[in-house]
Amino acid sequence: MNALQGKTHLRLATKFNLLTIGLILFTAAGISIFLIRSQILNSYRNLLNHGLSVAAVISQNSEYGIYTEDKESIRQIVKSLAVDADIAYVCLIRRNESWSVRISDQR
Repeated sequence: MNALQGKTHLRLATKFNLLTIGLILFTAAGISIFLIRSQILNSYRNLLNHGLSVAAVISQNSEYGIYTEDKESIRQIVKSLAVDADIAYVCLIRRNESWSVRISDQR
């Protein structure tokens, strides 16, 4: 009976080592999750800010073309967006109609 009990008990040093390894793994996982989450949020903010700045520039440049219904100037504006890999779709809206263009068709 004593021989069986001796095999199931871990030595104090082994317990301490297992506790230390567990603590290191838990800390590493927490830091990894924090860093990945921070990177994803940073990328999202950068993409959002880029989209907002492009939208502001395009709205200013396309105002005259939409008002006068000059589709050629609007087409040129859309073609100029084809160099930006982050833009996939453009939709210009006027009160009673809208023009939408998939950028991949323009590339």
